[in-house]
Amino acid sequence: MKLLPRGKSTPAATLGAVLIALQIAVPDVGHASAVPKGSTLTGCVTRCVAAFFDLPGRDALPVERISQAPGHVATAHVRLEDGQFHVYGFVERSSLADPPPWAHLEVTLVDANGLVIKTVATNYVPATIPHRTRGEFPRSKYSVFIRADGPRTPALIRVTFRDDRPSSR
Repeated sequence: MKLLPRGKSTPAATLGAVLIALQIAVPDVGHASAVPKGSTLTGCVTRCVAAFFDLPGRDALPVERISQAPGHVATAHVRLEDGQFHVYGFVERSSLADPPPWAHLEVTLVDANGLVIKTVATNYVPATIPHRTRGEFPRSKYSVFIRADGPRTPALIRVTFRDDRPSSR
């Protein structure tokens, strides 16, 4: 084993020190990407990587993504927060054409029989999905809270990219 002079460090040693500091310093705030106190180094690395790359964790309900050109629902995650579902993720371009200005997302709660409980329309930000450039992942974000009102229990959440005018349906 080769020892480095005092004050010198390798990138791996620096990353290890940062991850250990995160493990000790970051309190548990109840979010999937937060690093709980007392977690193992492996768990800490997994959570940091998942938060950075927006990898799926444990969703509160199964999610179905439906896309129509020229947009694509890239990711969809569901968390249960304060008695309502927080649905969030990213949309991307699926073609070179720009989505029309009225393009939007519809988030639908569906029960076990396939019946719609509730539908909420939401926009994504920025409204113009960026074009792909070298080294970037051009995406727009969306986030919506939806409460399941009534006696039926949701079994699925459907996120649909729509490019038709809302008034035409």
